[in-house]
Amino acid sequence: MRDGKSAPEKAILLTFDDITSDFYDSVFPILTQNGQMATLFAVSDWIDQPKYLTSSQLLELEQAGFAIQNHTKSHPRLSQLSLSDQE
Repeated sequence: MRDGKSAPEKAILLTFDDITSDFYDSVFPILTQNGQMATLFAVSDWIDQPKYLTSSQLLELEQAGFAIQNHTKSHPRLSQLSLSDQE
């Protein structure tokens, strides 16, 4: 759609939350091999942390055509927060 083309009749939108490192190792190669793209929703506090994607990996994904979007800053567990903190 960015290039002014119509979406395929049976288009699928692939999204991935939380930028875990297994995306880069397992999913990225398969998608690129098949000419497919996806959108990743990143928790910004988790970038460059163990088990999550690095800033270099995210840049590589973006340069390969993947969309990187904001998921949240810290991804707190809402069920463990007080009502006032949830608000």
